[in-house]
Amino acid sequence: MKVVDFRARPLVPEYAAYLRPRLAAIRAETGGYGAYDAPEQDMAGFVGSLDEVGIDVAVFAARNRVSDAPDWPLTNDLVAAAAGEYPTRTVPLGGLDLSDISWSLNEMERCVAELGFRGFCIDPFQIGARADDVRIAPLYEFAESAGVAVVV
Repeated sequence: MKVVDFRARPLVPEYAAYLRPRLAAIRAETGGYGAYDAPEQDMAGFVGSLDEVGIDVAVFAARNRVSDAPDWPLTNDLVAAAAGEYPTRTVPLGGLDLSDISWSLNEMERCVAELGFRGFCIDPFQIGARADDVRIAPLYEFAESAGVAVVV
């Protein structure tokens, strides 16, 4: 049986920087429960960590945004590059910004065709929607036709 970490967070510099303030907030809110640090590591170190705990495959998701944060680090390209270093050990999932469905659909097409993504993560709450909202239907339709997953 393969063991899959479906919410992997490889602590490449961009992801570590993103997580640090969030982890501090979690520690403050929970009194330290579930606290951990986010030291930077390269992908070799990340895969070594997987080996230490018996994880065979890690799913690594982007959290892409359209334009409200041009310096946003957790892009689909970052995830593709990081996961591409260990393609048999990592599965990249694209992130989509549902505030612009047209952009998201174009990004899905690009990520499947150019980056080889096998799925995408969406957060319907970004637009005050449920997973079955009609505005999101074009994304599901593309995913079905391309044979890729959508994780809600």
